[in-house]
Amino acid sequence: MKEITVALVVKNVARDIREIIERLLDQNCPKEKYEILVIDTGSTDNTIPILNGYRGKVRIIKTRATTGKGRFLALKHAKGKIVAFTDGDVYLPKNFVSKILKGFQRDESVVCVNWPSITYPDKGFFYKCMGALWDGPSAISIYPGAKDGLWPGYRTGKYRR
Repeated sequence: MKEITVALVVKNVARDIREIIERLLDQNCPKEKYEILVIDTGSTDNTIPILNGYRGKVRIIKTRATTGKGRFLALKHAKGKIVAFTDGDVYLPKNFVSKILKGFQRDESVVCVNWPSITYPDKGFFYKCMGALWDGPSAISIYPGAKDGLWPGYRTGKYRR
């Protein structure tokens, strides 16, 4: 069993999906610790042909379900003990998977950690500003009080064993 499943529920993300898949394949975490699962909820652009180029490296499930139902489908098909949801159009640093794993390994009572959604810095001024957060002293902890580079999220404290 994998330690973590990185699940993307996507629809019509042809413009960005190749970059996020490449970033997920290039994580600083050993490949045997995680899998990439993509739930496509009815793309009509080139998302599926692009994803088909990653068969063998990425598991792909096609459905006509809504995004919410797609997330439940991802939970059903995940092979990891942990499921990390992200989107098909966000910027993920090389340590995305390892930071998520670290959050769970540090405290076994934790059942939920959250990660800020940072968009691509090369797609305009706003995105460049958001992407700059990764390189500064508050690179990952973008909220006061976050510890060890993990964003506490909204009411994360209630998600404890």
